[in-house]
Amino acid sequence: MIILSDNGKKLIDCASVFVRPVKDAEDLNKVKGYKVVGCTLTGRNETLAECDDEDSAKDYILNAARNISTHEPVFFGGINHQG
Repeated sequence: MIILSDNGKKLIDCASVFVRPVKDAEDLNKVKGYKVVGCTLTGRNETLAECDDEDSAKDYILNAARNISTHEPVFFGGINHQG
């Protein structure tokens, strides 16, 4: 699936999307945030979004999945066909 990153600078073709905790540098037992990461077809991990809590990171993934599954296809050189 192709996903636009949260900052709008990257359009990434992801094979899978997951949530990764961001550890505090001073105390590795603390989590200071979460990253939504997309794994490309070549195996490289790209950060799609950074969130403060795990629920908002999961919501980012759910919203991306909803947007992918509900958009109408684009036909005729960029004109959306309303047939």
